[in-house]
Amino acid sequence: MFEIPIVVFCYKRLNKTKLLLDIIKTIEPRKVYLIHDGPKNLDDIENYNVLKLIKETNLNDKKIITSKVNLGLKKRIVSGLNQVFENENKAIILEDDCLPDKSFFYFCEKILNIYEKDKTLAGVTGNNFQKDNYINDQFYFSKFSHIWGWATWKHVWDDFDLKINFWNDYKYSDDWKTIHKNQYERNYWTEIYDKIVNGNIESWAYSNQLCNWYFKRLTVTPKFNLVKNIGFDNFSTNTKTSEKNLIKETQSLQLDKIKKKKIIVSEKLDEYVFKNIYLSKTNRIKFLIDNLKRRFIKKI
Repeated sequence: MFEIPIVVFCYKRLNKTKLLLDIIKTIEPRKVYLIHDGPKNLDDIENYNVLKLIKETNLNDKKIITSKVNLGLKKRIVSGLNQVFENENKAIILEDDCLPDKSFFYFCEKILNIYEKDKTLAGVTGNNFQKDNYINDQFYFSKFSHIWGWATWKHVWDDFDLKINFWNDYKYSDDWKTIHKNQYERNYWTEIYDKIVNGNIESWAYSNQLCNWYFKRLTVTPKFNLVKNIGFDNFSTNTKTSEKNLIKETQSLQLDKIKKKKIIVSEKLDEYVFKNIYLSKTNRIKFLIDNLKRRFIKKI
């Protein structure tokens, strides 16, 4: 039996929710939290059918958390995880648009167990967006906390601050400059978090990322992509059609080769992610110019 609790967030993707639950059943989990967001209107048949599915799904120990009204992704995620971590010390988290390779669960289990007492880690992601960069080990440490299939501990989630109340002081700190040595990248993230504080961006994931940076925590990232996002549809909140280049097929890890190692951030791999995942082609040029300037000044 798989011991780490699994959390599934679902809304109205019936077939995709069923696909995910069928994968989860193969590992025979000890406990599954099924967190369902309510309908936006009373005649939302698709939403009702998903609720019916999770009620009828046969699992060893399942806890259904639902709401009568639609909370929206941000409130549903945060309120749901608050409830989960009232009872659990660690958990694996998936949304209904995530299709994990089976090794994802055992990868999370190993990392959560061997690094449980290390306060410099935020958790585990199932996502790898590298293309041409070869990674020797089965995982590396990244400053980015991707959340298309992830896992964390209670002590990390307890530090989560949705409103990022620390931001206005933090953005002027040396720590902020240390995390983003490239000024262009630093300005990129500063603009995003200013917009969040001013109410122009609604995102729990950005807040989660900033909290991890604030507490100087890295995320364990697999050598291969372990979770495919299949949520580029009419029901998506944050994934758009233009982001389909982010859809990567999954591969399996060699689980017997996962060993504890020294925690050092992989700056080269993180630079690739920022440049190729977050930036447009035009902005990549600006980023590269700033990098060249910084390296030139460093040599002088």
